[in-house]
Amino acid sequence: MKQQSRRGIGVMLIVIALLLSTVAPVSGSLQSVETNGQAPQALDDSDFFSASDDVQVWDRSAFPLRVSTGNAANAITGPSIDVSTDEIDGASLNKRRVGVYNAGTTLRFSYQSGNIETSDFANADTQLLVARLDPQATTGMGLPDMDMTDLSELTTEDANDEASFALKSSPVSLDGDGENSGFSYTAEESGQYAFFLIQDVDNDNGISIDNVDRDGFGDLEVNNDVRVIGMDGALVQETSSRVRVQDARQRPGQSFTFNIQANLAGENDVRHSVVLYDEGKLQAQRFDITISGEIDRSITSDQVTVEHTVESVNGVANIPADLTDVSEFDDGTFSGTTQASDAIQFAADQANRQSPNTQATDDVVLDASVTAVEDDGSVTVTVETLNDWDTGSYRYIHMAVGDQTNEVSTNTGLVRLARGGGGGDDDNNDNNGNNGNNDAGSGGGGAGPVVDVEKRIKNGRLTISITRVSSGATVTEVVTGANVSNGVGLQQFSFSVSQNVSNAQVNVETLSERPSNVPDTGVPTAAYYDVQLSGFNDTSVSGGAFQFTVNESTLTQLNATSDQVRMYRFSGGEWQELETTYLGNGTYEAQTPGFSYFAVGAAPAQQSGQPNFNIESTSLGTESVAVDETVTVEASVSNNGDAAGTQTVTLTANGDVVDEQDVQLDAGESTTVTFDVSFGEAGTYDLAVNGNGAGSLEVVQQDTGTDEPGDQTSPSEVTPGEGDGDGGSGALVPVLVVFVLLALALVAYYFRDDLQQQLK
Repeated sequence: MKQQSRRGIGVMLIVIALLLSTVAPVSGSLQSVETNGQAPQALDDSDFFSASDDVQVWDRSAFPLRVSTGNAANAITGPSIDVSTDEIDGASLNKRRVGVYNAGTTLRFSYQSGNIETSDFANADTQLLVARLDPQATTGMGLPDMDMTDLSELTTEDANDEASFALKSSPVSLDGDGENSGFSYTAEESGQYAFFLIQDVDNDNGISIDNVDRDGFGDLEVNNDVRVIGMDGALVQETSSRVRVQDARQRPGQSFTFNIQANLAGENDVRHSVVLYDEGKLQAQRFDITISGEIDRSITSDQVTVEHTVESVNGVANIPADLTDVSEFDDGTFSGTTQASDAIQFAADQANRQSPNTQATDDVVLDASVTAVEDDGSVTVTVETLNDWDTGSYRYIHMAVGDQTNEVSTNTGLVRLARGGGGGDDDNNDNNGNNGNNDAGSGGGGAGPVVDVEKRIKNGRLTISITRVSSGATVTEVVTGANVSNGVGLQQFSFSVSQNVSNAQVNVETLSERPSNVPDTGVPTAAYYDVQLSGFNDTSVSGGAFQFTVNESTLTQLNATSDQVRMYRFSGGEWQELETTYLGNGTYEAQTPGFSYFAVGAAPAQQSGQPNFNIESTSLGTESVAVDETVTVEASVSNNGDAAGTQTVTLTANGDVVDEQDVQLDAGESTTVTFDVSFGEAGTYDLAVNGNGAGSLEVVQQDTGTDEPGDQTSPSEVTPGEGDGDGGSGALVPVLVVFVLLALALVAYYFRDDLQQQLK
């Protein structure tokens, strides 16, 4: 496991070091991009630090460049991560959502200010530099056979032995605000990629690519002065793995069993890791990184402090001894609790580097477990839980890695811990990853498909006939250009189910006008849709998504910009604004908790100094309680505006208000709102927080007779505190895997700067 835990960190270290290294220029470039933009004069040298004689790095370059996850094959949402320096006060890293992309995917980029002002780069022409790690440079996704001192050798012309480079064929032109949200790059092959937005200081062929192969990659040359003003990274996989959960509902203390097919070209000696964690709890947490002093080539770990609300991690790690050299794993198993600060120290040790200062700011315990095995491409993996784990939804993430960095496949989905769960009916969750932006698992393909649907499009109506879709799966249908109304075109429609669905139907109809039985949206509106479910209802749906386009003439008609486009859902007697993301090139994506009537329109332009509250996620403590028994409903609430404000957060049951709380948040702040409620009558209650579905609760007249959590345990159960050690670093692996999922977010700023001493 040590080798695997270093993989996600090490690769990004290398590619960033490559860029920040001086590669000896050679005459005779075969590829270059001419740009006309000059470096903005408003910034001075103090805003940059020297990575080498020819490379200057903007001290805020880790913030504005981002790869969209809208078309990721698999994506997860992590905690909030803010960065503060002597000049920056709590800027969001804007990397909560991390995606993995299939080879051949066109990656969409944005360069936007957010918390960090980019207007000093107004009207500049820049270049997108792409670095792809050499598949032979490492074993799997791990660090190459070198220590941190050896990384300094990357400052020589031998650096091109570790990666190949390409330039986007056309310049990336920034607008009058120093932004661009509509450029892209197609990653044709799998592998680890890093992306850098480069500015040619003197417009004098600052960087170029030599020895270009047929894929457009070659050797990087730094010819003259350049500036790095943005950076991000992405993992591109061969394909998604196929994951089938034997029973997606268990009791705390029982185990989940995953039948896995890696789907890699080379199916021998594949390392599989499956991590299981409390997704809702992790998303509600905060990691605040503070860097004190000057950011330059001499920055050290002593200048970095990581404050985290997660105090400890509680779980089981099953790691064969031959996959780790950590002493606590000599017998392959550790069960118990560890401090998050120890996990960060452990991660630093695996990367052969000093740990930052750490401080827990809350006492949150995160439930997470991991199992790793080395086998062929087809394998069965069991992940254990503990008796004291919270009930609710848990996310699993599978990663399969071959012998090289480009031999990787991933998948993700949801399972559930509940008091009445475990061993029963055919509640399989079969996920083969053919789900576009896979956020809840999906199925189909391969033996015994669990997504068996048929699509038909006629007269502006999309009909999805369902033979069978299993719990936890996602159905995604591409309908490009088939449903167009007033310049709005539906491109893709998807939905996830929380229960098995069979012999059912979904109808998505494009309407020519607003239905007479619903009120006006109250905003300029261009298109309406009616989504009807037959044979099942919203209680079986865990969420859905629309991808749609809006042409320029329709934007003009709406008197709106792309940032104002929204999709609205009619629910609870009113139109509710949905989370809508601009993906670039006129394409948008909206997330919905359920289905009814929908509209595409333009929200009023957000005024400066206004709060903007959002419900980021919801969770239900259990699915079944007795009459008058208390159940907990949690909601993660954030203020994404630019001013403090107060929001009333309302819990409803079957549309009736049950409880409400007023939440006051500063700009950029988030919190978790907890409702503890009980019901005096038996029945089924559909719970929602501000219209966002929180799940269905079954209230029974008397005790169901099921065991309390922990009364029934798996045969291989190890109770907390048993196993090797006494709750020390051995339990670090569960949290480490979760932390590695956030590595792209952290490494772009923190690890990059800490390397400068080595690159000096």
